[in-house]
Amino acid sequence: MLASAIVGLLFVLAAADLLPAAPLWRTTIDAEGNQRIATSILLALAATLALQTGLQAAAAPRAFWLLAAVSCAAGLALQDRRSGMLLLPLLLVAWTLVRQPGAWRRLGLLVAIVLAALAASQFADGVRGRLAEGVAELRQYKADDHVATSWGQRLRMWQLTGAMVQERPLAGHGVASWRGLWQERVTPGTALAAHSTPHNEYLLLAQQAGGIGAALWLWLLAEGLRQAAIRGAAGLPSLLVWTTIAWTGLFNAVLRDTKFSLPLILLAALALAASRPDDNRIGRQTP
Repeated sequence: MLASAIVGLLFVLAAADLLPAAPLWRTTIDAEGNQRIATSILLALAATLALQTGLQAAAAPRAFWLLAAVSCAAGLALQDRRSGMLLLPLLLVAWTLVRQPGAWRRLGLLVAIVLAALAASQFADGVRGRLAEGVAELRQYKADDHVATSWGQRLRMWQLTGAMVQERPLAGHGVASWRGLWQERVTPGTALAAHSTPHNEYLLLAQQAGGIGAALWLWLLAEGLRQAAIRGAAGLPSLLVWTTIAWTGLFNAVLRDTKFSLPLILLAALALAASRPDDNRIGRQTP
């Protein structure tokens, strides 16, 4: 959370032209491609975790963690990837449903989240511009190999990958088969031809391992969420991480690409371990 708060502050400084050009920012605010998407996702996750930590903390640390949450949210609004922008409201909804007592309090917070999301989409220039761009990409989409927009290319990849799944729905085409079959189906030299995954973990698993592999992945996600839910307050970080993994897999190859899998699976393991009772942890002797 602290690292993400620093990254959020860097985005704020960059937006205010107060950040000097330096190679140090190359892997953060100057990153490209999927690394930039991963940064966006981690900012959304850290903002929610810092909010929860701040609300649970004593008076002195509370202000620190709430400021960290604000820094992460500000950085998220100023960066230019939509994945984290759309993820943050989802995580806040999960946090509200799991951690807030009383139906009326949950309803009030859900209404506040919706209103805040609508306000951000209308009054935050970066958020409004990127979301409007995405909607325009979907409206202008044409099912051909020359589509060049981000969301348009995803739709085309999902369409063709879905056709691959229909060819062998049960067992799939085999591990590492997607790239070769993809090259057979797209026009060489187009932007689409350069992709190495369909940018959807569920479709990628179904294409390679069939319905069996996709079902196992869904079971793993459900079990991660269940294990987090039964641990109550201690399981909230784990629940948020698994929700992030499930969401990210809709738009990216969250297992195939280490830019996503390395931080998210590591965080999932750490959050699960932290949620376990003390007497079940390694090295703790039970009476």
